[in-house]
Amino acid sequence: MRTTLLLGLIPFAGLTIVLLIRALPGDQTGRDFRQLYAAGFMVRTGQASQLYNMEVQQSVQQRVVSGGSGGYIPFIRPAYEAIFLMPLSLLPYRTAYFCFLGLNVLLLGVTITMLSSGSVWGVVQVSSMVLCFMPVSITLFAGQDSVLLAVILAASCKALDRQRPLVAGVIAGLALFKFQLMIPIFLLFLLWKRWRFCYGFALSALVLGLVSISVTGVHQLGSYIQLLQEVDRSKTLGVPLMANLRGLLVGTMGGISEKAVIAADVGLGVLLAIFLLRLQERRNALLLAIPAAVLCCYYLFSHDLTPLFLPIVAVMTARQPTSLAWWSALLLLLAPTALMTHSSWVALPLGFFLLEFAIQGRPAKRE
Repeated sequence: MRTTLLLGLIPFAGLTIVLLIRALPGDQTGRDFRQLYAAGFMVRTGQASQLYNMEVQQSVQQRVVSGGSGGYIPFIRPAYEAIFLMPLSLLPYRTAYFCFLGLNVLLLGVTITMLSSGSVWGVVQVSSMVLCFMPVSITLFAGQDSVLLAVILAASCKALDRQRPLVAGVIAGLALFKFQLMIPIFLLFLLWKRWRFCYGFALSALVLGLVSISVTGVHQLGSYIQLLQEVDRSKTLGVPLMANLRGLLVGTMGGISEKAVIAADVGLGVLLAIFLLRLQERRNALLLAIPAAVLCCYYLFSHDLTPLFLPIVAVMTARQPTSLAWWSALLLLLAPTALMTHSSWVALPLGFFLLEFAIQGRPAKRE
């Protein structure tokens, strides 16, 4: 029956992509790429010292992306990512977007290959699972960098499976351009006393931090913090749409204070760290940390859910998964599509999946 269901995901994957394309206005395809393109342009053209100046960012985006008009999306990544975006800024915006889309598809293929190697399921079945997961399609069409995050975490998982925790930590640290997810993951490993992973992660963080400072200058640290605060205060942030605890609380309780939300996030994070303390010793700890970090992180949108397909596929392609764990993975796989207009409710099947995966999911080698 499970084999039949997995084959049935192939047409569902096509339906998911079609639904997303129809939901996006024609001029919104690749919209999120504008922040990445403009950041690469600023670093390449000697404007790195103003990288986190909101007014300069907006001016550059309107000039090089929209021809003097259009929206604005703030660039809030560490500056080291902009270095890798510099070559794309040499191309016209639309050409650069399609090159970036091609790169994302290539990275997605690499990730699928890693997931299917040693699995009882082939590339076709794994591909159908991944493409069914709506956040993957959102990432591709919007021009986001969450596929890069997924491939980095997949490589880190492989290193953990091969009992190379220091290397796994170094690799995971490269994903700090999504610090809102990676810092909670690091804190979980710290609480679990996975020291070698933490050493590797800290080494990457140190090197990338120095590189970022060398690009923008020390004076931009204050501007960066101020920009993050401005983004958090923005009324267009869309907190009720966040598929995590914060989005669920704000979406259902309306006037709840930010202090209460932060307290809830921290409290849940501590409870999960304690609950998973013993369980992570019998699992690939990173596969547990990813859904836990997504659930507790403070800032998250639909495309940021992309790395969740790593633990989902791990459960669904396991040789002997328990029935409840397998069905919870399928539920989470389809939830973003079913709850497209109420994405904060994805936190509920996510929590259920994490519970089932932690208790009954696939065992993995220990460090």
